[in-house]
Amino acid sequence: MTTIVCGIPMVHIPHPQTPWLEGVNPITNLQWKNGVEPLMGQGAKYCLVETDGQGETTARQFRDLRTALETIGYDHVPKGWDGKSLIAREIPKRGVAGLFQWFPVMSRSGFDGNNQPVVDVSWHHAKAWTLVQGAFHLLTEDQWNWSARGGERHWEYATARGGLFDSDGRKLAHCSARTKETATVDVDDARYLDGPFGLRHKTGNVYEWVEKNFGPSDYFDSEYFLRGGSWRCTDESYLRNHYHYIHHYMSLLGAPLDNFGFRVCTPRERKLAVAPN
Repeated sequence: MTTIVCGIPMVHIPHPQTPWLEGVNPITNLQWKNGVEPLMGQGAKYCLVETDGQGETTARQFRDLRTALETIGYDHVPKGWDGKSLIAREIPKRGVAGLFQWFPVMSRSGFDGNNQPVVDVSWHHAKAWTLVQGAFHLLTEDQWNWSARGGERHWEYATARGGLFDSDGRKLAHCSARTKETATVDVDDARYLDGPFGLRHKTGNVYEWVEKNFGPSDYFDSEYFLRGGSWRCTDESYLRNHYHYIHHYMSLLGAPLDNFGFRVCTPRERKLAVAPN
């Protein structure tokens, strides 16, 4: 059964150890906007995402840029910075701090429909959005993989039948394998059937940022992971459930992120205001 948690449709994932509620879709442009506008209405304009030596990540909000830059440093602001792209730097013994400006619309033209997945977001954007909402988390890699493969079914792709094409050669995920695509599609696009557990677009449409596992010795590691492949993928291997797309935070500066999005989850046992769909 689908449940609505803070406006996000979610389904129960029956993991044998710890079940959770997972977003049916990657976060859409409308859901992103609905999460950002109340925050901006409270005066938040800039967000600073920091990770401490124990791997704890926090998001602090600022009204003015000058105060926020006391952590990042004035010399790290690129000339002509538009606020949307991430400013990031490694801070000794503290990991990576990232700064950006909140915007209700992040996705570029052609990708900005209400029901298209939000794109043009770094890991720090996605992580901060979950933190400020208060109810959500990014999926861990283990969580993402378990639901994508259909639990004990061990499917290769997170599609309706576990493959990338049906018997007639039609694509079961939005990608550029065999036929080229030019953008994302609405999360409820009728061409693509629900995947395992009723989840949509775990394979294709957008790569999804997953939680970073900070350990006591690697909190300073600046690599971040995405899963699931995207509309851009022509190589079928990049769409398989086991594939990890690794990004260093510095490689995101000025890079096209029109195929990077994210999905959220929340603990099943957490007492939240939920309503059946």
